[in-house]
Amino acid sequence: MEAEGVCIRKMKKLIFAVVLFLAIHTILFIGATARVPDNGLRDFIAGNYAHFIAFFCVAASASLILLHERIRARFPLIISFLYSSFLTFIVELVQKLIGYRTFSEKDILIGVLGAVTYTIFAAILLRFKIGLRFFNIFTKIKK
Repeated sequence: MEAEGVCIRKMKKLIFAVVLFLAIHTILFIGATARVPDNGLRDFIAGNYAHFIAFFCVAASASLILLHERIRARFPLIISFLYSSFLTFIVELVQKLIGYRTFSEKDILIGVLGAVTYTIFAAILLRFKIGLRFFNIFTKIKK
C-alpha cells in the first residue's frame, strides 16, 4: 500500500510539472500574439524583459519535466535549452505573420540569453547540490 502512495506522489509531481509547462506556454503565446498598447508598460510587457523572462521560464518548465524520475532524459538541461531556443524563433516568426507585431533578431537573442541563463543556473545548482529542495518539488534528485 505504501508503494502505491509513493507512485501516486511521483505522478502528482509529474502532472504538476506538465501543467506548469502548459500554463507557461499558454501565457507565452497569448502574450506573443496580443496587441500591446503603446504606453509606458510596452517595453516591460513585450520588450527585452518579457523575452528574457519568458524563455527562462520555458527552459525551466521543460527541464523540470525532463528531470522527473519517470522521464529521465539523458541531457535534460541541454534539451530544454535547445527547445527554448527553437521556440524563441517560432514566436518571432508567428509575430511576423500576424502583422501587428514584428520579427526581431534582437528578441531572439534575448530569448536565447534567457534560456542560456537558466541552463547555467540550473547546471550549477544541480552540480553542487544547491537548491535540491526546489528541484525535488518536481522530482527526486539524490544528494
